[in-house]
Amino acid sequence: MPGRKILGFLHWSPDSAYLLFSEEVRWNPLNASQLVVLRVTDRETVPVMDFGPEGGQDDNFSWIYDYKSFCATCDRTDGRPR
Repeated sequence: MPGRKILGFLHWSPDSAYLLFSEEVRWNPLNASQLVVLRVTDRETVPVMDFGPEGGQDDNFSWIYDYKSFCATCDRTDGRPR
């Protein structure tokens, strides 16, 4: 992806509509990194986790398949179990 320094792998969502990846945060002099989700249809991105100056990669992150069953008791406002 032009203009981005990808640090790990590209992880496709189960429906192939999104990509999850980690990237270097260029504006930070400490070379921090963040976890990002990209929507394929319009290439819009949103950072979902800041790894901070220690850095980090996406190797311990993945998509949850069938999340509705996996998190049947999750509260929709904060993600915590009811």
